[in-house]
Amino acid sequence: MANMLARTVAFSAIMEDSYDGGPTAETTDFSSSNFLFRNTNIHQANTNTVELDELQTSMSKSGFAVGRQLQTFTPGYVLMGFGSTAAKANYRLGRIFRMCGMQETIPTSSLTYKFRSTGFESGAVALHENAVSGNGILYTATGVYGSCQLAGAAGQVITVDPTLQGLYAAPVAQAAPTLINPTDGNIAETMKSEALVITPQGESAKSTLTFKSFTLDFGIDVQENSDANATDALAGLLIVNRTARATVVVGLDSSDAVDWFSHLTTGSSKRHTVTFTHSATAQQKVKFTWIGQLEDLPKADDVGQRTVTLTYRLIDTANNDGELQIDCF
Repeated sequence: MANMLARTVAFSAIMEDSYDGGPTAETTDFSSSNFLFRNTNIHQANTNTVELDELQTSMSKSGFAVGRQLQTFTPGYVLMGFGSTAAKANYRLGRIFRMCGMQETIPTSSLTYKFRSTGFESGAVALHENAVSGNGILYTATGVYGSCQLAGAAGQVITVDPTLQGLYAAPVAQAAPTLINPTDGNIAETMKSEALVITPQGESAKSTLTFKSFTLDFGIDVQENSDANATDALAGLLIVNRTARATVVVGLDSSDAVDWFSHLTTGSSKRHTVTFTHSATAQQKVKFTWIGQLEDLPKADDVGQRTVTLTYRLIDTANNDGELQIDCF
């Protein structure tokens, strides 16, 4: 793409065949259509330094030793569907979800994402920051894992905010890549007609609620795998745990909410199944389903309407990674 704006930032992600084992991050064509939509400064180098405090005659610092190095990427997306059957296999957000501890399955006309506890998939990412003139800066990282947060409110778009960490590689000067614009009907739609349904176990579905907003946090815990045999004392990263949480803010002026406060104390016998579907357009629809135990019920006032925040810790009653499912269709 000629004459790119100086502030153009492109972000691309691909899945690795094995942890930090290829393929390498893209360096020329950002063919995955993984664009940055909402923010521009998404890269930070994370370096662990070791201070040297040996005995000496002066209090002047003599230096430090550089320990392990990581890179952190915080791209910000707007939730969109995959757009077309042809584009389904390269769904830009699917790669993000997979690096954040989810497993992808591809039914005939949809995509499904659920948590996994084994066989985690790592990614390789590339970030290009264009310059006013000449080459821009290309950052790459392999062995990438992360976590993700989604949030949305009535009449607003749903945002997708992953935090990704990968093994450090020094940036290089790079000419502007060829950018593949998302096509095939990818549309950013606002939250409307979401059809929120909350079903407490053993009760009828609650579907007459005023749906204000939601947040969803994958809660993936990524830790460093230290190894003195490695060149920088770091073998890579590990996904070691998850504590997924979600909140739903609803209007409290409804008899449907009468039992929720007792559900705080009844434990697993009253877990809720929450569902809603974003967009009404085929191949743009994204349906959320989670099972959660209420942790808290803070009440508030929204321009005169009483509201309550249903705060859930996501728990799968069957213990098979089913506490969260995202369907794109």
